[in-house]
Amino acid sequence: MNLSEVLSIDYDDVELNKIDFNKFDSVNNAEPIVSLLKSYSLDIVQIYNAKFEYKINLKPFYLQRAKNFIANYEEKYKDKLFHDYCSMVVVCKRHFISNS
Repeated sequence: MNLSEVLSIDYDDVELNKIDFNKFDSVNNAEPIVSLLKSYSLDIVQIYNAKFEYKINLKPFYLQRAKNFIANYEEKYKDKLFHDYCSMVVVCKRHFISNS
């Protein structure tokens, strides 16, 4: 079964047309696929149970999102740790450093 049949939607659905079926495994398709599934309150298991014919692997997409999140917030995290460290009393600082 193809995706439009599984979801019971028209082939010309706007969200469905955002997916590049020629490169279905591409990480670039992950966001449109997630958006489409959310729109129909479905998950991948339900799609497979409905006999969808392709595997959907969202791991590379979420791995990239996690890496981007870490890269974007790493400096803020370090700043927060440093701020917390600076506001500690000397005894706590020794404990903080020895546990690092």
